[in-house]
Amino acid sequence: MAEYIGIKGISIPTISSDPSNPIAGQVWYNSTSNVLKGYGQQGTGAWASAPALNTGRYGCAGIGTVSTAAIIAGGQLPPPGEIAIVESYNGTAWTEVTAMTNDRADSGCGGIGSQTAGLVAGMQGGAEAVIALAESWNGTAWTEEGDLISARKFAAMSTGGTPTAALVFGGGPAPGGSSGTTLNEEYNGTAWTELADLNVQRYVASGSGSSTSALTAGDIHTPEGGYVETWDGSSWTIDTALNNKGNSWGSGGGSAPTAWIAGGTPAPTRSTPGGPAMTEHFNGTTWTEVGDIAVPNGLERNTASGSQMSGLASGGYGNPGIKDLSFEWAVPDAIKTFTAS
Repeated sequence: MAEYIGIKGISIPTISSDPSNPIAGQVWYNSTSNVLKGYGQQGTGAWASAPALNTGRYGCAGIGTVSTAAIIAGGQLPPPGEIAIVESYNGTAWTEVTAMTNDRADSGCGGIGSQTAGLVAGMQGGAEAVIALAESWNGTAWTEEGDLISARKFAAMSTGGTPTAALVFGGGPAPGGSSGTTLNEEYNGTAWTELADLNVQRYVASGSGSSTSALTAGDIHTPEGGYVETWDGSSWTIDTALNNKGNSWGSGGGSAPTAWIAGGTPAPTRSTPGGPAMTEHFNGTTWTEVGDIAVPNGLERNTASGSQMSGLASGGYGNPGIKDLSFEWAVPDAIKTFTAS
């Protein structure tokens, strides 16, 4: 069995009391209480206000694995409509970077990959045309990739995937209306291949995971709005429903089988219609409502990126108007006692 010193290159110190100022990842043995302890993220997280976008928008793509390294691409404004503007976030400020090659919006509020290697696909293009175009991001510039087999907007994506191993599922095939599809396509870096369909037609759902382990949650349809499906690399299975079964137009991320979803249209049963935007976390078995985003009158068609431990929600549409707001989700560091299992 591997020892800690072999994994980390350091031995675990033995001390009589817990350090007064531990750092994330630190581990020690407390000889007074005779327990092994460590310091890192755990417990309940919370949303906090982050710097505003330079260009407020909704229906845009969010790309990134942590809250302090993210990209927001494209989106919707009042006429003239779709935009190609891209902004990068470093945890302190948003900076406009190279624009996409095509104006686009209504991405399903998700993108794929990281701040330096991302992918967006489909969406609504100029004059509200539904497009099949895909573009990849290398941290500096956008490159047009192979088109989707089926053009669509409001599709969900495997947000934790990569530009060469990605899934796009569901979405609407035509302008106007809210008709979804069950279509599921995989990208290998060169071309798209149609794989096993979803069980339920979806339109404006959230996606997470990779090309071999993905999840989709929420939908504009009723009663399917709360349905969740998981992907094992070959087929989709209906899984535990969201608590907020009216959740659509929200966004999320994570690495399946865990996932998170934030924002969206509140369920009709909420005590305060149009109240704070809900956040739910999935542990692979159940969904739990955690801290709401404190936006009066709700938040929908926002974008999200990151994980259950370090997430970011940006832009969106509320009452009134388009939002340039951003919020960071963080789980605080705390001392943890390790127990044998």
